[in-house]
Formats: sequence, C-alpha cells, structure tokens
Amino acid sequence: PWTDIYALGGLLYRCVTGERPATGLRRIEAKVKGKGDPLVPASERARGRYPPKLLAAIDAALAPLEADRPQDVAALRALIG
Repeated sequence: PWTDIYALGGLLYRCVTGERPATGLRRIEAKVKGKGDPLVPASERARGRYPPKLLAAIDAALAPLEADRPQDVAALRALIG
C-alpha cells in the first residue's frame, strides 16, 4: 500500500503544481550523494492555492523512504483532516 500512497502523492502533486514530481529513485540518489532534494515540496509550490493540510499530506505521501510516508489511505486521509 505505501507504494500506492507514493503514486497517489505524485498524482496529487501534479494536480496542484502542474508538474511531475522528481522520481523517488532520483530523490534517494541525491540524498545518498549528499545533495539537496530535487523535489520542491507541494507545501511551497502550491502555497496559498490549496489548504495547507492537503499540501502537507501530499508532501508526506511523497516521502522517499516508505517508512516515512503514510502506510495506507486511512493514515493519509487523517493527515488531511
């Protein structure tokens, strides 16, 4: 389910920003190489256009490490409120 959560986060990111998010692999590679995350969070890119809780939930769904993201839709929905 957590991979589906990442995919849902990517879809929502595209909906609120108009752009595809950086892939998880690209983001993890950047972290391993000591570089910054190439993904600008939805909470920054779409600030003021959507509710902050929704944007924070999208960012949580796009956490590169699966243990850091919501583990199912119920957990994601709880973040939205």
